[in-house]
Amino acid sequence: MRRSTLFIALMVTFAGTTFALSKKTETMDTEEQYRTFTVLDKGVKRTILIPKESRLEGKMSPYSAKQIDAQEGIVIQFTDPGTVDIEAFEEKYRLKLISKMVIGYYIFKNQSKLSDIALIEKILKEETGIKTLKPNWKKHNRPM
Repeated sequence: MRRSTLFIALMVTFAGTTFALSKKTETMDTEEQYRTFTVLDKGVKRTILIPKESRLEGKMSPYSAKQIDAQEGIVIQFTDPGTVDIEAFEEKYRLKLISKMVIGYYIFKNQSKLSDIALIEKILKEETGIKTLKPNWKKHNRPM
């Protein structure tokens, strides 16, 4: 009886250790294989994963590896749009207003030398009064 209890305890310890080590490896792989950045969505900060290599596309993110350097544009919603000088905002960040949606979103084309990711990070650091700030990218939803 004592032997079987000892054997079971050893097996449970071994299984727990193996599981813990495998989770740590997965986390390290994610950090190395994906580029993370923060967007603002209706006042909530969200982290987006973008694969660094095209072979990882569709696994954990609907984005592609090409979007790390993309300059497609951004979507912004201001908390109080009446107080924002859009022309000054365009000039400061080298953007061009494409359209203003009825729901309050402004869609800008990125004309700066920065990628969309770098531009979003810069705007988040420098500006207040923004409710939503995210890239204007198409999502590539694929079944896994």
